[in-house]
Amino acid sequence: MPTREIIYYTCNTHDLAIEIPCRVQLRRASQDIPIISVSRGIDIDYGDKRIVIQGKFGPRMMFKQILAGIQASTADIVYTCDSDVLYHPSHFTFLPDMKDVFYYNINVWICRYPDGHCAWVDDREAGSGVCAYREIALDFYTRRVVQLEKEKFDHFYEPNPRAIWKSEFPNIDVRHNHNLTHARWSPREFIDRRNAKGWKEAGELPGWGQIEGRFAEFLKGLENAE
Repeated sequence: MPTREIIYYTCNTHDLAIEIPCRVQLRRASQDIPIISVSRGIDIDYGDKRIVIQGKFGPRMMFKQILAGIQASTADIVYTCDSDVLYHPSHFTFLPDMKDVFYYNINVWICRYPDGHCAWVDDREAGSGVCAYREIALDFYTRRVVQLEKEKFDHFYEPNPRAIWKSEFPNIDVRHNHNLTHARWSPREFIDRRNAKGWKEAGELPGWGQIEGRFAEFLKGLENAE
């Protein structure tokens, strides 16, 4: 059985009503997988290893944080986990088949804060749902950080080569005022409608229950659950 660690990264700009439940849920979902916490600006009392990085909020900082976590890891496999995503335990049952591929969990819904309305598109790949062997991740993020220091940032930055998997139950990507990427809440908002393939909307999600109309209560329940 290969060893595993979670690279958790936070910019410390999110509403704590979102971030704290996400941390509690990640610890619960991870079960016995160690968490390396990489925090921007301030130390937080979270993680089995804790790293603090100073710098400006933005995509470049996110990549530096992920790289710092990978450098600190001694595991065979790493999962990259964002601070405003609710991870289901089934996310961490996955193990990569190949050592030279980044695997994306595409079972993820976006969920709008504060009303809890949820939306889905097919095959949505995000860096917050990546699992890979540490060596390929270390190589990619090292090169990406160097590139971003020299060149203008672009949005085609997620790790490659890639494959997809789908956990038994979905993760929830909480969308709010401080996300790095823009959320779309209608197929009409997509410039290329092919990117809205499989569009669905919901207020209740499998493995999580009812969210829409009670999002604050839902998050507080996750935070306080034993």
